[in-house]
Amino acid sequence: MWAQYTQYIDGQHGARPRQLFVTKNDVLCREVKRSFNNMGLAWRKRHDMTSDVVDDKVDAEESRPNFLTSSEWLDALDASLPGQSFFTKVELKQRFDNRKNKDSVTKGIEALLSEEIEDESKPASSRQEVTYAVFRKMWRKIKSGSGSQMDCTMVWREIKSFIKGSVAALHIDQQQDDAPKSRFLSLEEYLALPKKQSRMSEAQRREVYSLYLNYEKLKKEGSYYDECDLVLNVATRISGVDINKLAATGGSNLLPIDSLFVDEVQDFTQAELFILANLCRDPNNLFLAGDTAQSIAVGVDFRFSK
Repeated sequence: MWAQYTQYIDGQHGARPRQLFVTKNDVLCREVKRSFNNMGLAWRKRHDMTSDVVDDKVDAEESRPNFLTSSEWLDALDASLPGQSFFTKVELKQRFDNRKNKDSVTKGIEALLSEEIEDESKPASSRQEVTYAVFRKMWRKIKSGSGSQMDCTMVWREIKSFIKGSVAALHIDQQQDDAPKSRFLSLEEYLALPKKQSRMSEAQRREVYSLYLNYEKLKKEGSYYDECDLVLNVATRISGVDINKLAATGGSNLLPIDSLFVDEVQDFTQAELFILANLCRDPNNLFLAGDTAQSIAVGVDFRFSK
């Protein structure tokens, strides 16, 4: 990323590509950004550049790479992509406000939203995100009356990795006008998954799917959403979209992506990786790194193919 960045400092190689680094871990994201900035300090010292030149050619904020957690990245996409946004403007603003470290992407969108929110009437109550911790609290109600002895973590994994988080769940072969709510596996599709993907038996899968339906019912009744819902919405909106026309994004410098770097890729679902791959204009500038022995995301069953 740094080598590519410095190659365009003198402007002799054309416009600098829009670079993006994404990872699940916010601490890792901050450390990578700090390391990148430290490379800039060393580079400037070596070249004995004046502050004016540095400001113009190296430190212009709009030309720097973006370093985002996956949550920040999804929020930015939701605000930038054409189509029906997943979050209300108030919900998106609240999510931005909860983050202490704001970069040019979130600052730009936040400023845009602030102007629009001022004209809105009193907002309705915001939805609550179902994380794994929330799912565990809901578990007693989810399995109530089912007699299920399934492990909570295993069910969460099947939902997040396969029923809602797999590429198959996106139904990308369907027409563009299909409703986003249909973006999940049917029972028949879930049962048809090969053993190499879901290690559950047919009886276990039927039980998991029944629990999944209970979960969706409770989620809807309680005004909840999960990250898969957001991912499905975004994936639906990018299907068939010409990414070369996404530069004018109404306040975000995120799109289109010319050069993409993803770390800890094992913590991303298939659906998230589908979005990343489809938003990078050059497949030769798509760099993914990960280690399945260091997975931190609960619910993601990631495997590298040999």
